[in-house]
Amino acid sequence: MKTLNTKAKTIFCELIDKMESLDHLKITNEPMIPLVIEYLHVNISTPIGIGKQYSLCHYFKQNGDQMQDPEMCFIVVDNRTQTNCNIDLVSIVPYMFQQASGGIYQESIFFENFKIAEINHKIQRDHTLFADFWLSNIQQSGYLDEQM
Repeated sequence: MKTLNTKAKTIFCELIDKMESLDHLKITNEPMIPLVIEYLHVNISTPIGIGKQYSLCHYFKQNGDQMQDPEMCFIVVDNRTQTNCNIDLVSIVPYMFQQASGGIYQESIFFENFKIAEINHKIQRDHTLFADFWLSNIQQSGYLDEQM
């Protein structure tokens, strides 16, 4: 499984930290479309530890429907402690990509009974490369600087 690079991982962790104890958070950043991060599930068993699932999505409305532009889902395995906050103890694995306007939906990791059952390594690598780029763009566009 490919994981996010250190820069993308740091940005993703900043987004999670902004959530505090919320299940989801919508970040507005005019004139850009809002960014939503949502906690999906806990206790997903992976070869690198127990992880939580998150969705990260830009939404816009088209004909009254919410459209993903794009949405990605991630498994976050966070082994940091109060005494060791090293970002290298966090692993973030992208596993789903969708873009509604293009009719694209891809899963690269499949689950069974809250465990990873199958991985399409080529698609998962592509998801990771895109997520590294997208998270850098999210930071450069000011989403981490804006008020919710």
